[in-house]
Amino acid sequence: MRFFEISGGWVLKEKAVAGKRVRLFVAYDISDDKRRRKVFDFLSGFLRPTQRSFFSGYVRDSDVSFVVSGVEDLVNTEEDVVAFILFDGVHFDEICIGGNDEEWNDVEIIF
Repeated sequence: MRFFEISGGWVLKEKAVAGKRVRLFVAYDISDDKRRRKVFDFLSGFLRPTQRSFFSGYVRDSDVSFVVSGVEDLVNTEEDVVAFILFDGVHFDEICIGGNDEEWNDVEIIF
């Protein structure tokens, strides 16, 4: 199951199934302390911080777009980088905010 694709914006590829939970991992590199604190506080409402710039937890798949757009509203995409990894137990997908395509092409996700 693929959740999102990036092509000029966020596109929901499949209709969310109410109540279905997915594992969401979020890692970020945010240069500004004030923005970093806002993102930390926002994500703490949905996920558990496991390290200073890494969160994980289960969310309803219908809430994923809310979490992603909430973080996107808080960061500066010219300076900050945020990666969201979604895992439904079988498949995974990634959503990236900030950075450039060359940076993200080098990222490998291993489970």
